[in-house]
Amino acid sequence: MNLDYSPVLNEDGDPFGVIAIVTETTNKVLAERWLQGEQERLRRMFEQAPGFMAMLRGPGHVFAMEVLASKIRDMIGA
Repeated sequence: MNLDYSPVLNEDGDPFGVIAIVTETTNKVLAERWLQGEQERLRRMFEQAPGFMAMLRGPGHVFAMEVLASKIRDMIGA
């Protein structure tokens, strides 16, 4: 849950009260945790692969270093 507090001023510019805005973030947090788990599962899968595996990103086909198998890292010196 995100909380945002802001002062409420009266006509003279003096503090009159506080407004609190609360944003529910449970679904966002759960999605982030799920994504982290999936990334870890993918990393383990790449690490345990019997051959050379690498994930490429974008139109330039750049190595996705966070999931690059250690065998490939050793081979390319990353």
